[in-house]
Amino acid sequence: MQIRLKTIAVSLSAIGIGLSLFCISSVYAAEHVKVGYLPVTGHAKFFIAKEQGFFAKEGLDAELVEFINSADGLASVRAGKVDVGADCLSIDDEASLRRAKEKVGGQVRPMGSAPPAAVMFMGSPAEVRKAVHACVAQAWDNPKGYIVASGCSLPTDTPFPNIDAMMDTVRETGFPVNASSLELT
Repeated sequence: MQIRLKTIAVSLSAIGIGLSLFCISSVYAAEHVKVGYLPVTGHAKFFIAKEQGFFAKEGLDAELVEFINSADGLASVRAGKVDVGADCLSIDDEASLRRAKEKVGGQVRPMGSAPPAAVMFMGSPAEVRKAVHACVAQAWDNPKGYIVASGCSLPTDTPFPNIDAMMDTVRETGFPVNASSLELT
């Protein structure tokens, strides 16, 4: 009789644990998230993450949604058609970082816009430093952040001292940015 009661107690405990686990797993069911991507090599990371189970490990049921181009991606994020995707907006040197920050800064981080040809390729390290400070001054306080980069591209023959000048200026500027330390003359 005593063995039978122990068996029943163990069985009831196992059933209780099983029901608890069932309830917990249903409460923590994978959250469905739509991840936007462009059909470019750099976005293969989303497919790898899905296939390797990285999303699932974080409790996410990821649906991959293809964008036609960056503008389509940004519009999809802004309209709520996807949950994530465009994490930054590359701003050409002809466009205004300040205006981009005002228009979409609450949704994405702007990236750019040191002039790729006039400054990065043909300018001096001092001109690169000045351009970086001008870019930072326009967008450093963006709510989603800001990434210093050349405007949309970087010519392949850009002199390494100019690339170093960009990187060094960013490191020296640091974060949080002290706007009064930027050389804007």
